[in-house]
Amino acid sequence: MNSWISWASSIQLAGRGAVVELGPMRLNLIAERGGRPHLKAALRAAERAVQALCEVSACWGRLKKPALEVEAEGLPHVARLMVEACKATGDPTLTPMAAVAGAISDVAAEEAWRLGAEKVVAENRGDIALKLSRGLSATIGVKASIQAEKHGFTIRVDGGSGVGGVATSGLGGMGLTKGFASAAVALASTGALADACSTILGNATTASGAPVEWRLAEEVDPLTDLRGQPVTYRVGSLPERVKIEAVRNGVRKVWELRRKGLLHGGIIVVGEFYALSPENIAKVEDENLRRVA
Repeated sequence: MNSWISWASSIQLAGRGAVVELGPMRLNLIAERGGRPHLKAALRAAERAVQALCEVSACWGRLKKPALEVEAEGLPHVARLMVEACKATGDPTLTPMAAVAGAISDVAAEEAWRLGAEKVVAENRGDIALKLSRGLSATIGVKASIQAEKHGFTIRVDGGSGVGGVATSGLGGMGLTKGFASAAVALASTGALADACSTILGNATTASGAPVEWRLAEEVDPLTDLRGQPVTYRVGSLPERVKIEAVRNGVRKVWELRRKGLLHGGIIVVGEFYALSPENIAKVEDENLRRVA
C-alpha cells in the first residue's frame, strides 16, 4: 500500500467540493461541471493533494537547497513544479519550498480538471490554483492582512485569461519573510509560480529606517530552509512614511516581475496603505484602505 493512502481518511466532502487538513496543508477544493458539483473529481483531487504532500516530505532534504542548485530530474511531479517555479524567478535565495503550497494546489486542480471538471478552485492556506473553461469565471477574496476579519479585495479570474494561480505572502503567514507586508499578493499562470513570486514581493516590501528586528532564519525556526538568511522577527509601530515607502518598493517589484512575464499582476498592502498593479487587477472592498499613488 502506498504510504499516503492511510492519510486519505482525513478528506471530507463539503458543499461543492472537498476539504482536507493534514499537517501544514489545509486544502479547500471546489470542482464543478455543468454548473453542478463534481464531487468525484473533488474527492480524487483531494486524494492527489495528500499524495503530493507525502511526496514533498519524502524528498524534503533536496528541496531545502536554493532552487537554482536543484536538479529537477527524478523528482515527483509536485516537487518539479516547485523547483521550476522558483528557478523561473531567477532569485538565488529561493528554495523550492517557497512554492510548496501553490504546487500542491496545482496538482490537485490538475487532477480535478483531468477528471472532467470545468471549474476548479483549489486553495491551500491562501495559495490558490484555478482551472476554468472559457466563459466561466471565479471571484477570489483576498484579505489585507492575516488578522483581517473580511476580504479587503476581490479578484475576478476569467477562463482563458492566463491566470492560474493567486498567492499571498506577508507577516504572520506560514513561511518566514524578509519584509513587513501585511499582504503581498501575486497573480500568475500557476499556483506554484504565484506562490514563489508572492514570496519575492513580500521580501521586497520593506523600507529604510523601519523599526524592524531581523534574526537569522534558523534562530526563528530550527528546521528552516533559509539557513544563514536574515528574516523579519519583530516589527514595531510603523510611521506612515515607512508604510508608504514599503508599499512603493513592493509594487516596484510587481512591475519588475510583470516586465519579465512572470506575473499578471499584484497587490501590496502595508497597514492601511495599498497599491495595485495594474490598477484594475482587483476591486477594493475595504473602505478603510488608502491607495498609494
